[in-house]
Amino acid sequence: MNSAKQIQADRPTLRNGPTPLALFGKLVRSQIFISLAGASFFLAGLIQLGHQPTTAHWLRALLVFASTALVYNINNLIRKTGLERTVARLVRLIQQHALRSVSLAAVAGAVGFYMSYVWLGVEETLFLAVFGFLSLAYNFPDAIPFRKLRSLPLLKIFLIALVWASTGALYPALLTGKLGQPEINQLFWAEFLFIFAITLPFDIRDYYSDRQLQLLTIPGLIGTKNTKYLALVSWLGFVVLAVSLGISPTGLALLSFLGVYAIVRSGAGRHALFYTGFIDGLIILFSALLTFH
Repeated sequence: MNSAKQIQADRPTLRNGPTPLALFGKLVRSQIFISLAGASFFLAGLIQLGHQPTTAHWLRALLVFASTALVYNINNLIRKTGLERTVARLVRLIQQHALRSVSLAAVAGAVGFYMSYVWLGVEETLFLAVFGFLSLAYNFPDAIPFRKLRSLPLLKIFLIALVWASTGALYPALLTGKLGQPEINQLFWAEFLFIFAITLPFDIRDYYSDRQLQLLTIPGLIGTKNTKYLALVSWLGFVVLAVSLGISPTGLALLSFLGVYAIVRSGAGRHALFYTGFIDGLIILFSALLTFH
């Protein structure tokens, strides 16, 4: 008996590797997934306007990817550790690696100057600066000269929808010289309503935590049930506009089924990947439908 147990103990154990779901969770937590969604949103808007991406456009898609990763990681860090602790940690890192920090800042400044005034141009630089500011300013502290935008009632979801729709419609229009044309307005509002509809479930998820923070959101104003109705109305408006964008009926039906399911089934008890994986994944699906219709 003992020898059998000893043999069994001496056998090497087979360790299972990470499951696909665990790997996907790491991809989501690293903000790579949402960054891919941002880049695909930009490229889909460009293709929708009748322009196949060139090398310059792919570089801008990379810029959108990196900017999205930066913004979401900063927001995630501040949400977990608080603004003061995040700044203190950053200061410590700079002090510990002073020479490296100065060198990195110099290189980044040189690259930024080149991109802004040589490659991007003044108009595009101003556009990116404005929407970059709006993306980061949502976590500004309550201090002069800025008031933390998070504390402004009902602003969050409109700000998110504005930045995303600008990434997918206005930025491609700026690059192609089509700002102000009717097709741009149609694409912008379709994307705005789409992002608005799929962001409301996140507010429903955060309903109780937002109440503790005394942050007024749409669910806090009209209730979670009515918020779902509002999201469905927004989705209906998106579908009406999406039909005229040329998306295939089958693809739009699939996207609508998944979108309505996400809205109806949203709630505080859902797994985190339901939101940051499934719902955010709808952005990539929408981008694919715009690209390949």
